Amino acid sequence: MEQEVKISNAEYLTLNRRIQSNEKYVEALKEDVQQANAVVSRLQEEFEEVKHNRVLNEDTLSLMMENAVRNGLGEVLKEIKDHEKQIHELKIDKYKMSYRIIVWGFSVAGAVAITYFVTRFLHGL
Repeated sequence: MEQEVKISNAEYLTLNRRIQSNEKYVEALKEDVQQANAVVSRLQEEFEEVKHNRVLNEDTLSLMMENAVRNGLGEVLKEIKDHEKQIHELKIDKYKMSYRIIVWGFSVAGAVAITYFVTRFLHGL
């Protein structure tokens, strides 16, 4: 359904200016959209970097905490091991001393018994 439309030169110029104005407006909107997309893209990259840094910071924090605990408890554990070693040595010394006391006691008892028998023998002569 094609019809011929008759418009005056003034109407044609008005429509033509309006079309050109709209084309300029559309071009300006396209540029604005491109700039907005560039900004959104940059913000998205920054957001990803922030997320990545947050993960790194959490990992770093956990490693720092682990190192602090190891360093802090390392000396305590070393001291505990030293004390356990000393306790073990004291137990060994206690058994050695008990053995020496028993040996000394039997030696003294033997000496007393020998002295008693020698004295009885000498009194009997």
